[in-house]
Amino acid sequence: MRPYLSVPLLSTLLSILLSTLLLAACASSTAGGPEAPSETAASASDRDARVRAVAGRAYEAFAQGWASGDFAAYLAMLAPEMEFSFPAGAHRGHVTGAEGHRRMVAKVRDHSDAGQRLTLEPPIALMIDGDWASVLFESHGTFGDYQYRAHNLIAFRVEEGRITGFREFLGDVDPAFVCGQ
Repeated sequence: MRPYLSVPLLSTLLSILLSTLLLAACASSTAGGPEAPSETAASASDRDARVRAVAGRAYEAFAQGWASGDFAAYLAMLAPEMEFSFPAGAHRGHVTGAEGHRRMVAKVRDHSDAGQRLTLEPPIALMIDGDWASVLFESHGTFGDYQYRAHNLIAFRVEEGRITGFREFLGDVDPAFVCGQ
């Protein structure tokens, strides 16, 4: 049984949820709305199931990469052109296209080459909105001498069975760690 949510954790989760809702609203407004008018509830349900399955496999492959340093299974799921967004450190920024793919590959390789290992816990929640899946989870591990522990949210965009978008949000992380990366 999970312990009750502490006030700081609840505050972090609410902040991440609000960010996710804003992300979904932006995606909907740029895509002409969450669903095409001709889309039926059954086809939306099928799409949600496909997005959930691919995003779930991507999260598992990403978690395995962090645990082992081998991100090959995760990298194989990426489209050659994709959106990449990360909030801090050397890979901070938002890029798209082939540059997005390059930055995603560089991020995981840099962590792997540096021997940084994390445990990504099983998802607290996996939320679907159109072609985006948001995974809320806790993580912990080491970055050199730093003992890392955080609440995170990763949003994966799934199109045609591939990951075409990656946005990570950090919550409840020591500011000295984020700024010093």
